[in-house]
Amino acid sequence: MEFDSSIVPKIAVFLPDLRPGGAEKLHVDLAHAWDSQGVETVFLLRNANGSLLNSIPVSSDIIDFKSPRVRDVLVPLVKYLKNSPPDVLIAAMWPLTVIAPIAAKIANFKGRVLVSEHSPLSIAYAHKGIRHRLLLKATMGFFIL
Repeated sequence: MEFDSSIVPKIAVFLPDLRPGGAEKLHVDLAHAWDSQGVETVFLLRNANGSLLNSIPVSSDIIDFKSPRVRDVLVPLVKYLKNSPPDVLIAAMWPLTVIAPIAAKIANFKGRVLVSEHSPLSIAYAHKGIRHRLLLKATMGFFIL
């Protein structure tokens, strides 16, 4: 895909961190591909840690929300979307895939919001117990439509 060279699109990738994992590696690889096309990439991380930090393109920015808990990331994400809105916000990995659309709505974000899960959630969280599974099911059904 070619982009208009007079416009530099900006993609924000919202992840928990950059510890090695499938979703993290995929988005680092995508950032390299986007970088070669002149697309600005920003990694919005709940916590900026993990060995893949050293693998992102030099041109990519990192925003560290320094959030000890997942629920603490909503307010900084809303502020980011209001103050430095990207063209696209990509959220990967539950519950960030639920938080991203909520933050976008609160921020009156005009860009696109893409959410992606990289494994079957029913399997990935099966060991967490019934309360966790019910919360997962309720949030995915309620927020991701």
